[in-house]
Amino acid sequence: MPGPRTYADVPLPKTPYGEQLYSRGRELVAAGVHLDALVWDADEVLWDWVMSVASVVRYLPRVMRTRSLLSHSEFLRLKPGVFELLWGMHHASLERDLDPYMRIWTAGYTWRLWRIAKDLPGFTQLIGPPASVAAGPSSFAGHPRIMTRADTVAAIIQLVAPESRPWLDALPQRTRRVLLTSIQQPRGHAGLKIPELAQLLGKSAFDTARVLIDDARKNVSRFAATGRPAVRPNHPAPNILRGRLPNTVWRQPERRLNAVLGDIATPLADTLHDLAMEGFSNSRAIEVHALGTQPHPTLAFTLDVPGAIIDAEWVAPMKALKAALTPGKI
Repeated sequence: MPGPRTYADVPLPKTPYGEQLYSRGRELVAAGVHLDALVWDADEVLWDWVMSVASVVRYLPRVMRTRSLLSHSEFLRLKPGVFELLWGMHHASLERDLDPYMRIWTAGYTWRLWRIAKDLPGFTQLIGPPASVAAGPSSFAGHPRIMTRADTVAAIIQLVAPESRPWLDALPQRTRRVLLTSIQQPRGHAGLKIPELAQLLGKSAFDTARVLIDDARKNVSRFAATGRPAVRPNHPAPNILRGRLPNTVWRQPERRLNAVLGDIATPLADTLHDLAMEGFSNSRAIEVHALGTQPHPTLAFTLDVPGAIIDAEWVAPMKALKAALTPGKI
């Protein structure tokens, strides 16, 4: 069993606020909140991100040169305190010989998680093997504790296959109803984060999932409808045109991301603690709001995303899903 670890071992910039959340992470594990019970969304939960209209304009010469209209830059900023909370849980889990790794279920894609890991120290330690920055994006593909857009699509395609009918019929009635109702909707399939779907891909690490942490109201509602609690951190990223263009700013993206104020990590930790005291038995969606308006410094970085990646890992899976969900196949 590994020896004791401290906040000094966390590979992130040190702040009193970060140390406080690290301690809360340790307390959560002691209270019975274990990492293998939590499923984390990524965008707007682990980090905020925006695209800048001004940067898109500056990017146009490269777009013309590469002939890829989907190429773009993204500006990311970690949610203050959330990764410190996770590190506290990770260290406490190692010391108690518990599963020390987080589960991520994102509507995003494998390459992006790998690219984020290049600028986010220790991210692969929190996810666990085989994720490796040096090994490249392939080490994130098929990862046992990661579900991406492509994974969700693959699971849904398998779900609607005739040979999966016995498996589907054996599910609890509430879960089966959520799955069948959701796949008949015209959109939102990439956000269908129901742990049983991961079983279809052999990802047994999600079998112990008890709580979804996701900023999308529909995702949280569907998870709760299966009989489990879900938490929705309401701490949105900047947008323009009255929300019609989310994750977008006109200019100065770093300044706008720094304007996302308040403490979302503490009320999130409080909510998880309360759920553990209830035995994770209450089926409901809980909305969590940030406390105060104090700015908290945190890590920020920029990604340049090639258009070919978007086409292969974002567009192509949805085309395959659309073909699989044509009338008569469900």
